[in-house]
Amino acid sequence: MKHNFQNNVFVNFLDQSTTEEALIAKFSQTGEIVNVRLIRKPNRNFISATVLYKDFDGAQKAIQRFHDSRELCGNKPLLVDVWMPHEEMKHEQQQKTHQEFERLLNSLMKMQMGN
Repeated sequence: MKHNFQNNVFVNFLDQSTTEEALIAKFSQTGEIVNVRLIRKPNRNFISATVLYKDFDGAQKAIQRFHDSRELCGNKPLLVDVWMPHEEMKHEQQQKTHQEFERLLNSLMKMQMGN
């Protein structure tokens, strides 16, 4: 099966006792899961995870259902969002920074023209 990044969701700030089985039980409510990967980093009191769905529809349903839902997994609320490869995330952040810079520059130019 070809890996499709659009079928992934990112889950953050999970309790350290969270298991793959618990995530499968929770996220299989919105679609068929292919894989769950827990991400543990040293010196953090939480873990993250990626949940790979068989199709895009399952991932979208998970985001719609769990993003900002305050639904719990263990004793912490689920924080779910679209998962992006690091390079794509970096590119998106650069675009946002560039757009913000242009907005500020336009504001400054309008202020100068008003003087």
